[in-house]
Amino acid sequence: MMDKDKPKKPEGIFLTIGSKQKKEFIGPEWKNGKKESAAAIEPKKEEEEFQWLFPEEGEQKADVIEQYATMQKTTAKRATGKLFIIVMSAVIVGVLLGYALVKVVTQKEEGRPQAILKEEKPVKEREVTTPKAAPSAKSEKNSLFSIETAVVQGGVFSTEDGANSMKQKMSDLGLPAEAVLQNGQYLILLAASSTIETAKLIEGIYGTAGADTYTKQLAISPSKKLEESSGEMAALFSSIAEESGKKAAGLEADKNKLKEAESKLDAVKVEPSDETSAELKKLLTGALTEAKSNQPQAAKAAQEKLLAFLAVYSQ
Repeated sequence: MMDKDKPKKPEGIFLTIGSKQKKEFIGPEWKNGKKESAAAIEPKKEEEEFQWLFPEEGEQKADVIEQYATMQKTTAKRATGKLFIIVMSAVIVGVLLGYALVKVVTQKEEGRPQAILKEEKPVKEREVTTPKAAPSAKSEKNSLFSIETAVVQGGVFSTEDGANSMKQKMSDLGLPAEAVLQNGQYLILLAASSTIETAKLIEGIYGTAGADTYTKQLAISPSKKLEESSGEMAALFSSIAEESGKKAAGLEADKNKLKEAESKLDAVKVEPSDETSAELKKLLTGALTEAKSNQPQAAKAAQEKLLAFLAVYSQ
């Protein structure tokens, strides 16, 4: 019992330093320290582990080699493609240049025989035509002769009836008019002169009379072969028409030119059997006489005879 009643000595730690003894009490802190020490001694739970997998050195080298080989193949393919394009371009250019060269050489070779043929052709024609009788100067000269003149035209018709109807309409207006056949068409001519300027002056006067006209240069050719005398009179037509046209335009005619034309006309010899040349000379002489006259209606009469001359000449 007495043991139980004894107070418990506090637990502590006795330290002896030198000859002195020192007592140090450690209370609950010490117990807690023991517990903490015990807890520290307890084995720690195993932490979760992560495995880090690194490729081996051999695999890394294989990857590098494979990537390098792929890059080399791609570069090789590109180089091959470029080389193929260059080669094809060179082939195409070579073919085109070769074709052009062959074409030039071929044309040169083909051109030589043609030049020889052109040189030989006139010789053959001369050999064939020389033995034949040459056409007379009369028929060759006059069959190709045409009269170049400026005219005041009132219309073009495909039928003779239509041309005659317009001709009558112009006559009703007091204007000279004649139907001249050329290339299958009937031309209604109202005046003739040598120059466009004179013809335009006449056109202005005819316009005030109500005629719908226009001026142009015209070549009138005969439809059949004519004798030399007809050709000579056709050559005199232009000078007589110009002086007559001036009178129709209200201008003075050149009397010296009319006298010169009259002298040449008198020198023209017409065969009795040549009715066309006889008719042409009669009409041209009448136009010349009217052009020299000072009568009011002389200008119109001269133009009527000149237009009739063209109508006969073109038939």
